[in-house]
Amino acid sequence: MKLSNFGDKLGVTRQQGYAIIWDTNMKDDDRAYFCKKNASGSVVYQGLSARALELGRSWLADSSNDLVDVTVRYNRRNSTAS
Repeated sequence: MKLSNFGDKLGVTRQQGYAIIWDTNMKDDDRAYFCKKNASGSVVYQGLSARALELGRSWLADSSNDLVDVTVRYNRRNSTAS
């Protein structure tokens, strides 16, 4: 599945889905994340597996995780404004 569809599959917004991917370091998990690159090394496609959905659902079920806080920190991290 595309990264942009992850939030929808979990029942949250796209941005919240990206924040969960970021907070769980999912891109470091070869069983959850894959990336196809062309010959020059540019990313052609990034995708997530069924394992990613399991990780996302587990993250959401853990009451110690705060989706709003993580999304704010993710957005702040990616903001160009200081």
